[in-house]
Amino acid sequence: MYLTTARVARILGINKRTLHNWIKAGKIPGPNANPDNGYLQWTMADVEVVRNVLMEEPK
Repeated sequence: MYLTTARVARILGINKRTLHNWIKAGKIPGPNANPDNGYLQWTMADVEVVRNVLMEEPK
């Protein structure tokens, strides 16, 4: 099952635009995109990767 970017943003407590900006800036790895519609296909493993990257970041 895939999660939407909006759902991932809610899980992480951030705005979905922030997720897109972080991917674009190379701050976090982006998930695979659906080849049919281009939507990002997030998994819980992707969410954990983002959490780990954010936890490693200096405050």
